[in-house]
Amino acid sequence: MTLTRYAYPATVAEAVALLGEDGSMAIAGGTAASNLPRLKSASLLVDVTRCGLDFIRPESDRLVIGAGVRVADLTVNKLGSSAEAAYLAQCASGISSTQIRNAITLGGNLAYGAAWSDLTIALLALDATVEIAGADGTKQVAIKDFCADAKKAIGKGLITSVSVALKPGIRAQYARFKITDTEIALMAMGVVLSIKDGVIADASVTIGGLCPKPVIAQKVIAALKGKPATEAVFAEAAALAPEDVTIAPNFRMDIPTRARILAVTLRRALVAAGEAK
Repeated sequence: MTLTRYAYPATVAEAVALLGEDGSMAIAGGTAASNLPRLKSASLLVDVTRCGLDFIRPESDRLVIGAGVRVADLTVNKLGSSAEAAYLAQCASGISSTQIRNAITLGGNLAYGAAWSDLTIALLALDATVEIAGADGTKQVAIKDFCADAKKAIGKGLITSVSVALKPGIRAQYARFKITDTEIALMAMGVVLSIKDGVIADASVTIGGLCPKPVIAQKVIAALKGKPATEAVFAEAAALAPEDVTIAPNFRMDIPTRARILAVTLRRALVAAGEAK
């Protein structure tokens, strides 16, 4: 297929109508369009940067972020003062280089669906909700369902925003393992803990980069809930992480080595989250 048209809609409704056409592809930051196989399949590029999706709304009980917000804008003090905001800023600040962070959008990072998409991994730990506009209206999709099949969830629609419920008293930490600062992480993980009277009342742990889709670390979570928030408990739980994910082959590092690094990196993230105030 040959690219023949480039559209610049001014509203979400106009963008959705264009995306309903065969061969259409949404574009914002443009980093996904640089993936040659994807670009070869498109005859129409729909530039959604004028659709009013670059908003951030910290509310009393939730944080709503427009799909057009650049990753660079998630690293500054625009998200509010919640623990969830600090956690997302921590995640965003480690994504690639300054130039790439100035280009990548939240919606694009989610829609691209790469195993290493940091914001997807981070938002999965927060149990976020993805809003998608389509020809039949707007729908809310739980991030867990979105991750299961992002392409199906989006269909011929457009991601418009992501919302995160704010939970008082949580402690969160995002961690990743890279060889160099600007490259794609070999692995990444999101940790969200609720600790009451020294006991882990609730936990959410997600792992990405090691397999095609991010996973919820169920064995790790089970080993944390109801236990005292101590380094020994964190170490025992983190040691189970390799059992929660099927690590895919990678030419940069063998599977046993990555499994060991996963356990160590997650232990450090759990300890850091436990110490956070």
